[in-house]
Amino acid sequence: MENLTLFKILKTFTKVEMKELRKFVNSPVFNNRNEVIKYYEVLNSYHKKILQKKITQIQIWNSLYPNKKYSESSSEKLKKLNSFLLQVIYKYLSYKGITTDDFYLKQSLVVKLNEKGKFELSKKHLELLDEEYRFIKSDASNFFWKKFQIEQDRASGYTYSGEDHLASEALQNRARYFIHHTILTSSSVFINLFINEMNFNTDNSISGYYEFFDNLKFEKSLNKMRKSRDEFYYVSAIYYFQAMALRNLKEKSYYENFRNLLYKYGNRFSYIDRINFYSILQAICTLKTESGIKEYEEELFNAYSEMLKQDLISINEGGYFMVKLFRNFIQTGVLLKRYDWIESLIKNYSHRLPPESKDSLLNLTEALILFEREKFDKSLEKLSLINYDIFHFKIDLKLLQLRNFIELEYINEAYSLIDTFKHFISGNKFISNRYRDKLRKFLLIISKYIKLKEKKDTTGLNFLLKEISSNELGLYNDWIKEKIKNAG
Repeated sequence: MENLTLFKILKTFTKVEMKELRKFVNSPVFNNRNEVIKYYEVLNSYHKKILQKKITQIQIWNSLYPNKKYSESSSEKLKKLNSFLLQVIYKYLSYKGITTDDFYLKQSLVVKLNEKGKFELSKKHLELLDEEYRFIKSDASNFFWKKFQIEQDRASGYTYSGEDHLASEALQNRARYFIHHTILTSSSVFINLFINEMNFNTDNSISGYYEFFDNLKFEKSLNKMRKSRDEFYYVSAIYYFQAMALRNLKEKSYYENFRNLLYKYGNRFSYIDRINFYSILQAICTLKTESGIKEYEEELFNAYSEMLKQDLISINEGGYFMVKLFRNFIQTGVLLKRYDWIESLIKNYSHRLPPESKDSLLNLTEALILFEREKFDKSLEKLSLINYDIFHFKIDLKLLQLRNFIELEYINEAYSLIDTFKHFISGNKFISNRYRDKLRKFLLIISKYIKLKEKKDTTGLNFLLKEISSNELGLYNDWIKEKIKNAG
């Protein structure tokens, strides 16, 4: 029975939800069948067994009809009861979903009062609803859409009451909120497509959305908002400029506009919005750095420092430090040789790391710092303490192992690791094409370096150095160039 839709849903219900469902089942508004009420009570009494998948049709039938023997027709009877109860559950879940955000319930009241000709009462409820949405609480896109709906209902109220001549302001506000919503939503769609493409090797250009977004040219509208001191200018602008900063990585002004707006107005947004904004800021800085603009390494570090100040380090406020974010903090600190900052980070935040990842992350951090301090044996020792099978950042681990092998001249180990590394990145569909290419080029260069060094081929090493110098975007370029210079 556990495969039936009804039982699949009931398995997800808490005790509180089962009590709430009882009210629906017993309400003639949602159910007018007494048998469904009895059926619900039986299933409620068996809820624990449903969760444990220890219930049969015969048990349910015997509880529901103790004086009737189970037969072939009983199965059909239970199917009908399943269907009837399932419809009530759907109504309950729909109602619960709607009442989580009661905007549309209140808006429906305004509309119905207008239809009944109770214009003053409708206007009163509309003003109360408008007052609730004076400020953005969360989800700016929904906020602007709701403001648009409020102004639409206000204009409709004037039409219902025969006062169309008073609707001008409402219509203008409706248009204004529609512009905000369009800019914000269009920018959000672009950002989501772009990040998805970067992370999961998708080709979102085939949708035609990038060209569509380029042709929208929202800057004129935003400039007009800014000059007119529109109270919500900063909201649409912050979404637009982050999208444009991603779209135009070589253009400095878009990034600066986004960053400045975030630093100035970020505290007006919800916690989750700020987390998302800083994630995009991080992505932009990383992409700019990878394209060879070194100054954005410092920008990234400043962004991370700001996130720490605002405690924007977990999915939920006060929760565990996001594992990938902690790893990014450490890597940036090591890159910029901010070891005191790293030590402070570990001292003040290691207790916020998820227990299952804490030891591995701290061992990786220590291994990175030991490598930078040229204690390669000890770096490898720390790496050996990490459980490779469950570690999130296998590529980080392999890269550091390989660099340690090169430093210690463990040639056979290096060759073996390069071989397994190549197979690993080829078979991993979650590595982006961009990063896979970087890894392949790095492994190719390392292989060339080892062979040329073993042959003591100075000329070949010099050519390799020129090859690397002409491609400043490779992984660990400075490190490998230093190795070649010392080998030559």
